[in-house]
Amino acid sequence: MSGGRFDYNQYRIGDIYKQMMQIVKHNDTNAPEEQEFDYRHYSRDNHKNYRLSPEVIEKFKEIIHYLMRAESYAERVDWLLSGDDDEDGFFKRINRDLRRINDEFNLFINHLNDPEDDE
Repeated sequence: MSGGRFDYNQYRIGDIYKQMMQIVKHNDTNAPEEQEFDYRHYSRDNHKNYRLSPEVIEKFKEIIHYLMRAESYAERVDWLLSGDDDEDGFFKRINRDLRRINDEFNLFINHLNDPEDDE
C-alpha cells in the first residue's frame, strides 16, 4: 500500500524543516544594520536574506529537530494505519528512524560549526 492514510502530508513537515535548515545555514548575523531584512518580501528560494539573532537561530535548531521527528512519527502512523506495518514493525521502524534522525541532525549541527566546510 505504501501509506497514504494522511494523503502523504507528512512530507510537508519535511519541506518545512529543510527550508529552516537552509535559513539557519545561510543566516547572516553579521550583516550591517542597514541591511534590515523585510520579512514580507522573503523568497522561498533565497535563504541568504535573513539576519536573525543567535537566540532565534538556536530556537530554530531545536524546532528543526522536533519537526524531523514529527515527520517520521507521522510516516510511521501512516504506514501502520495503511496496513504497511504491523505493530512490531511500527516500533522497530520508529526506533530506527529516531537513531537516523539524531545522526542526521548531529551532522547538520556539526556542519554549521565547521568553518572549513563552507559551501
